[in-house]
This record gives sequence, C-alpha cells and structure tokens, in this order.
Amino acid sequence: VGMGGYESRYIHELSGGQQQRVAIARALAPDPVALLMDEPFSNIDKQLRTVLRRDVKNIVTEAGATTILVTHDREEALATSDRVAVMGDRSIEQIGKPEEVYLNPVSAAVAKLIGPCELISGSYRGGLVETEAGIFPARELKRDAVSEPKQVLVLMRASELEINAANGSEDRGGIIVLREFEGEFSEYTIRLDSGAIIRVRRRAAEGLPKGQRVAVQTRNNLPLIVFPNIPDDR
Repeated sequence: VGMGGYESRYIHELSGGQQQRVAIARALAPDPVALLMDEPFSNIDKQLRTVLRRDVKNIVTEAGATTILVTHDREEALATSDRVAVMGDRSIEQIGKPEEVYLNPVSAAVAKLIGPCELISGSYRGGLVETEAGIFPARELKRDAVSEPKQVLVLMRASELEINAANGSEDRGGIIVLREFEGEFSEYTIRLDSGAIIRVRRRAAEGLPKGQRVAVQTRNNLPLIVFPNIPDDR
C-alpha cells in the first residue's frame, strides 16, 4: 500500500492518508472475499482525497476483493465505482455503471442524488420542452406519457447549459445573481423570473457581469432529460 519504511511509526505520527493506507492493509491482510468501506475518505482534505481514492481503487482491484464503498460524496461514488447503487428512502432506486446512472437517471429523485442539478417545470410536446428559461430539445419522456402537452420536470445541469447576453427581445431567460470564479471556469447562478434558480458553467475568460439578463440554451443543442411532473419526484 505504499507504506514501506513506516513500519516503526506510531499511528499518531502518520498523516490521515497514511492512516487510511494502514487501515486498508489491515483489512486486506486476511485475504477477504469482500471488503466494506464506510465513508473512508471523509476526514481527509479534498486534494489528498482525490489521490488516495485512486490509490485505494488500484489496491483493492489488485487484491481481487469485491469492495462495497458507502459514501455521500457523489463525485467519489462515480469516480471509484464499477457499479453504483443509488439509495433513497431506505431502498435502492437505481443500480448500474456510473455513466449509465448519471446519463440516464430513472427518476428526478435519482438525478438529484447523483449529481448537482436543478429541476424546473415545463411543458413537453413533440421532442421539445417549453420552460420559463427557454424552449429546449428534450429526450423522450421517462415512464409512459399519456398525452401532450405533458407537464414535466426538466433536469438542468450546469455543464449542459450555455448563456449569452439577452438581446432585448428575449421574453425568457433570467438574471445573473452570482458569479463564482473557479479558475478555468466560472459558475453562474441565474434567477428566472419566477424566482427559480438554475446554474451554468462556462469558461472564465467568457465572463458576464452580475445583473446581466441572459438567454439560456443547451450546449451543442443537447437534448435535456425530462420526467413526468410527479410531486414525489421533486
């Protein structure tokens, strides 16, 4: 586990990441068939946590031990897993490969659990969804659609949206109320006319000021995921 040379040290002389490596070594020493890890990286700073989770995945894969990792960190769940089980209300809501679960959530509830997003109301008809933010291409409805237009919840992910300064004739869109600079990217918080909030990530060099009214589009005309507007889903 990359701890050669530390054999004589006491546990308090090791860093948090080193202590976790020792814990992994102890757990793997009896050659278990399965290993349960409950929030193993929760007390480690983010930068080290990213490195450690990669190392731990390599270690348990090499050991050949089936590992169940319990975590509330969505990024951690997606990055470390071969399969993800999304738990909600004491039951498994969806299970599958990380890419499948993220890109094809079976419900609005799963979408909220698996990644940062907002859900706004809309009306679905013929592959398009009309919302107060704009009219967007949409995927086919989840579950059975009985009639159109159908009232839906629209999954809005910051990475799937784009904004541009409104040209004055736009009757949809919103106002930038917060811009958070994150280095290469900035995340914008947009307040729609109803007060609903959506978020958009764009390159920091393409900055727009706070207070700017903007029009919203999907990035590369990407169809958005929509769900029937069932109260329990929200």
